[in-house]
Amino acid sequence: ISTALFGNEGMMPNWAKFPMVVFITTVVWLLVTFITKPEKAKVLQSFYEKTQPGGPGWSKIIQEALKENIILKEKENPWSVPSGILAMLLGCVLIYSCLFTTGYWIYGAYKIAMVTSILAAVSGLLLVKVWKKIRVDIL
Repeated sequence: ISTALFGNEGMMPNWAKFPMVVFITTVVWLLVTFITKPEKAKVLQSFYEKTQPGGPGWSKIIQEALKENIILKEKENPWSVPSGILAMLLGCVLIYSCLFTTGYWIYGAYKIAMVTSILAAVSGLLLVKVWKKIRVDIL
């Protein structure tokens, strides 16, 4: 099947394999999501009560529980996902700028080595600042 669809003799170029797999997978999981029954509210409420996941996606479940006089939230914890994503991005900038900085210093490209050194220092300081915001409570 792969040779009939992709490659020199196929209908699509070789580079289209991955986008096609992503497209087919997305269509299948969306189809399955919409044709299956949703989970029962009690199951979702129980999950939320145990894990306290946070984020805006759970507001409907919380509101429905409140209508039934069920309190799922004991306290308001900050949502750590945005800070975690920012920390991941800053960590990537830090790692790559350190790698490139080392190479630039070794090969004598001092001007760009200074720029990447400053970038590494700034991203490191910002990473420390963001790291302190991330919630590390384990239930």
